[in-house]
Amino acid sequence: MHVLTPVYITYISIEVLAGALRGCGDVRVPTLITVFFVCGLRMLWLFIAVPIRHEIATVEMSYPITWSLASALFILYYVKGGWDAAVRGKVGEEAGRVMPRKLPPHSCGPDVLTRRLARCRPFKDEFCREGS
Repeated sequence: MHVLTPVYITYISIEVLAGALRGCGDVRVPTLITVFFVCGLRMLWLFIAVPIRHEIATVEMSYPITWSLASALFILYYVKGGWDAAVRGKVGEEAGRVMPRKLPPHSCGPDVLTRRLARCRPFKDEFCREGS
């Protein structure tokens, strides 16, 4: 517990940055960093270090090590990764697949889905005006 508590902030930064990047449409790199550095590196640590030193502290040390490395990679990618250019549509055709350059306007036209939703929303006029 004394080992994990001070470095738990690194795990929080992993979750916050990974969530921010995924929310912006960049899912590939955060997933790879999480799989290889949080999961893969931890398994490698356990396969190598635990047979050398059979203690619970050896297992416990895998968490701060993997969290710190993954957190450093997430911070580096967030600051210098170029993910924001792709999201803003500056990288060309690939960016169009990540996030459309212009989102379609929200409308509540007379389509089937809108009519079905209108029956489910009791305060429809607050959320959507007809003809807008």
